[in-house]
Amino acid sequence: MLQIVKIDENNYNSAYNFLKTVPSISAIDDAILKNGVIILDDERVIGSISFEIYDHIGLIRYFVFKKNLSRPLLKNLMEQLEENARSIDLYKIACVADNNQIEELFKELGFLKLEKKIYINEDIITESNFSSSNFLYKEV
Repeated sequence: MLQIVKIDENNYNSAYNFLKTVPSISAIDDAILKNGVIILDDERVIGSISFEIYDHIGLIRYFVFKKNLSRPLLKNLMEQLEENARSIDLYKIACVADNNQIEELFKELGFLKLEKKIYINEDIITESNFSSSNFLYKEV
């Protein structure tokens, strides 16, 4: 049975171990992971999303899921994450989309493209490693 749950002490290790199987994730930040939610198929984690608190915004991190998950299920996953954000007084979440497929998915989930200059560590994003990425946001 599929269910979406907040990451807590009962499922933290399962969420952590699921993310450890992803080659592109080199390190898992405990504080970020604890902001997240997971999709469980019985007791097995099949999807995860979390956010990092960055300047009063929840920056999406660890959005990993099995490719066969339906869009409605991913939408429910995002809604639960939004609830987590609101519970700690965050009312905007953002993401970095580094390809069109990811950008389209976030747009389907209600995100809008951010059309302004963005700075990371006082550098304009267009002059950084993220220069080809798009930034999207959503009010929650």
